[in-house]
Amino acid sequence: PRMLRLNSQNGLINSLGFPGSGLQSAIKRLSKLPSVSKDSSKRILSISGTTEDDILYCYSAIEKFSSGIEINISSPNTAGLRIFQQPKNFRSLIEHVNEKRASPIIIKLPPFNAQLDDSDTNSILELINICVDLDVDAVTAGNTHPVQDNRLAMGSGGLSGATIFDNTLAMVKKIKECVSAKKDKNFKIIARSDAKSVEGLDKMIDRCKAYVDAGAEIIFPEALHDEKDFEKVRKELSCYLLANMTEFGKSKLFNYKELENFGYNIVIYPVTTQRLAMKNVEDGLRDIYANGHQNNIIDKMQTRKRLYELVEYE
Repeated sequence: PRMLRLNSQNGLINSLGFPGSGLQSAIKRLSKLPSVSKDSSKRILSISGTTEDDILYCYSAIEKFSSGIEINISSPNTAGLRIFQQPKNFRSLIEHVNEKRASPIIIKLPPFNAQLDDSDTNSILELINICVDLDVDAVTAGNTHPVQDNRLAMGSGGLSGATIFDNTLAMVKKIKECVSAKKDKNFKIIARSDAKSVEGLDKMIDRCKAYVDAGAEIIFPEALHDEKDFEKVRKELSCYLLANMTEFGKSKLFNYKELENFGYNIVIYPVTTQRLAMKNVEDGLRDIYANGHQNNIIDKMQTRKRLYELVEYE
């Protein structure tokens, strides 16, 4: 299995990683949306990669479609991206992103044991200081914690649920301390909670209030179901709110205008682009396997000319 439920701990472990359909399919769909310059809502796109070139390529290709981009260096199920948890590599990445940056960037931080003053914790805190030094606009705090479990097909995964709440709260406090002397007033801390599925909506809201008290400025409430959930969270919290419109999840998929009417400030489509691209890859490979050539699917491909336009290659 790729997922285990821990009933006694009110939590679960997943090793899902980043299933998706890839960049080109994402661009195809994004190009059909209203221009961000003409759109009153905000569109945040999340990217990741296992090399600096991967991330810079993705950034260049989709930056024009976004109001801001989150760079995920956090996934416990994707070992390759952990190279960016090393301060030297992380600084190099952000310096090169800054050379291209025309809109805000958000860094999704890896979890750390905020109760300990060890090398791992200090290394993550150094990443936060780099974010401040290089004018990163926000960080996302709170993610699953890497654990080993031989019951999983991968042998390891990410732990979420009630057991990580106290540490996530401590993480936010640590981050707040790091940015207390920040130079840019627009630098924001985003705190995420998926406690609703374990403890219910009211307790999740209580957690989110604790995050705000600890210094979080944007709340990311995960796994809300319907209009009533979204509206109740908005009513109870006075801070900025982020909505997650991932497919095949708990939430009903709302139009961004509906979310705006609910009072949400940011919407993300974290895996949409990958799912689109991978579906096209799968269909294309099946066609090649069946026919022995790709002539039937040329019209479904991005042309070389269009690729060069997107990455501004001359």
